[in-house]
Amino acid sequence: MRRAHAVFALALAALVTAPAAFGASGSLSDPDDDTLADVLKLSFANKDDRAVVKMAYDGYRPQVENFYVKWGTAGKYYKLQRSPNGTSLWYSDGSGEPSEESCSGDRVRHNEETFVSTGTIPRSCMPQAPGKLKFQGIATEGLFDFDETRTSTRVARG
Repeated sequence: MRRAHAVFALALAALVTAPAAFGASGSLSDPDDDTLADVLKLSFANKDDRAVVKMAYDGYRPQVENFYVKWGTAGKYYKLQRSPNGTSLWYSDGSGEPSEESCSGDRVRHNEETFVSTGTIPRSCMPQAPGKLKFQGIATEGLFDFDETRTSTRVARG
């Protein structure tokens, strides 16, 4: 009988801790702002080998897309930016201007049918990033039309 209780306890512990494995992703809804650069939803995943950030738009892809991967409180981040000039990866250590990083494997893809853009940054491109990350998206059209999502809570890697 004790063996059955031990097996039950182990099974229960596995069920209770199982959601932690799914803690590597999440999403945020953003209100409809009636702007051209309108982000409706930010989805993110902090995978073992890469960070993935998705922005769903209200029927229009903005001119500039910024996918942020942040940590700490001192403005440390990586930013994957897609603009008319191409895609670039930026790093900020929080002490000054960000610097452009050279990396292969970072990319932005857009699905015209769903109006969802996906930014992917390999972990090998983010050597300073810790295990837990926060995510944010900023979309811009022209000089004054932009939409900025809230920053997510910290999401564990895995």
